[in-house]
Amino acid sequence: MNGFPWIIVGIITGLILAGILLALALKQRKERKPQETKYRAFFILGLTFLPLGILYEIVFFISDTIVFLVLGLSFIAMGITYLSIGLTNRDKWVK
Repeated sequence: MNGFPWIIVGIITGLILAGILLALALKQRKERKPQETKYRAFFILGLTFLPLGILYEIVFFISDTIVFLVLGLSFIAMGITYLSIGLTNRDKWVK
């Protein structure tokens, strides 16, 4: 029971800090001009996620862990998606 008030103080402090950070983020967002999308970054992320997903699939398949096969499949899906977005907009890459 002695630590209970400190928990409430910690929660209140956390909420106040989160509100301040949210206000600062919204203020910066209004002041900044919109940037163009970097499609080359999507391509690079796709090149990273696809082999990582394949590696996860191999490791989890060898270790007979069925539950975590979803993790490998999600990385493969993100990799293919990012690769397709990056390659579709290849003419918009900034060098």
